[in-house]
Amino acid sequence: MPGIPAYARFYHDLPISESFNAISEEENFVPVPGGWSVIISDVVDSTGAIDRGLYKEVNILGASTLIAVLNITKELEMPFVFGGDGATLLVPDILMSRVRPVLQSTQNMAAEAFDLQLRIGIVPVEKVIEAGLEVKVIKIRLSNRFSLAGFTGGGIGYAEQLIKNPTEGEPYQLERDPHSIKANYSGLECRWNPIRSKHGEIISLLVVTNMNKLQSNNRIYGEVLTVLNEIYGMEGGDHPIKKESLRLNLSTSNLISEFLVKNYRARSFLRAIKFFLMRLETKVGEWFMNRKFKTPGNKWTRYKGDLVNNCDYKKFDDMIRMVISSDSQQIERLENYLQSRFLKGELAYGLHRADEALMTCLIFERHGGHLHFIDGANGGYAQAAVRLKERLSTLAD
Repeated sequence: MPGIPAYARFYHDLPISESFNAISEEENFVPVPGGWSVIISDVVDSTGAIDRGLYKEVNILGASTLIAVLNITKELEMPFVFGGDGATLLVPDILMSRVRPVLQSTQNMAAEAFDLQLRIGIVPVEKVIEAGLEVKVIKIRLSNRFSLAGFTGGGIGYAEQLIKNPTEGEPYQLERDPHSIKANYSGLECRWNPIRSKHGEIISLLVVTNMNKLQSNNRIYGEVLTVLNEIYGMEGGDHPIKKESLRLNLSTSNLISEFLVKNYRARSFLRAIKFFLMRLETKVGEWFMNRKFKTPGNKWTRYKGDLVNNCDYKKFDDMIRMVISSDSQQIERLENYLQSRFLKGELAYGLHRADEALMTCLIFERHGGHLHFIDGANGGYAQAAVRLKERLSTLAD
């Protein structure tokens, strides 16, 4: 990659681990070099927004942060994790002058389109290291087309706490610029119906250890994954999406969030035309899939199968994040196990139950090149985070 320094190619060149279980081994993670920064976005008072029924808007703002950056950094892979009401992303300094304006544009969009405040902070990796913590990363294979990043070392959690600190975090908080250039959100789509659980319920799960030594942390995460495999099986029994349940939804209420992200400043007459074209495009895609149509470079019969393979329903950023299809007996077994380890002071967890999953999509290419962010309905991850914080406060007492 001529012209791009080696430090900036760090993640792009990182070998891929083949199994999500690789997070249980500390040696599989590699320290992020200097010259990178941690970017964290989150919707302020996301819980209140979800209580007002804005859970889809909260989800799409988290994804918007990612697509805005990824659309201008296509020459390099960026490590990121979608968190439901926000996102975590690492970017090399060589790209930061291009990244800041689109992040500020996304803050403007959140305020103007949805009347929500999108908090964004940028913390240099060097600042994390000065605090005695690390940002370590792993690249985990998701499918033949995509990999996902995982983070450990405590640095991501430190950066998040710093950004949210009203005094110490101020130098790292990105201020809105109303004159910032408009970001490119092409590829961001939210056109599927909520997906009903094949086992009755969808759980959004967060698990974080309470151990000081990193090796102990990894050991406990490995044990949690072993129990999850025992409960749900190794062959995708926990996967929240099945292709038979996928249905596109052309209703205004379903399409409006995506539409506003891309057209929040458009004039009224243009909005009407663009919304019509958006519905038409969705209808054509539905027709192609239902009739197993083929277009140059695109076999629509494979689209739903590729979609299922490219779902990020399990991830790791100093905690396990999972969205799982589950029945009530499996949930009871899982909660009993997690509660027993919580009472021993070894971990804390948050769990939110719903009957559907929500999906937000990044479409880089129609054939294979699409990535799908999964969250539980009614603010799955955000609601699970509330319960996690309650348990963490108990551990701290």
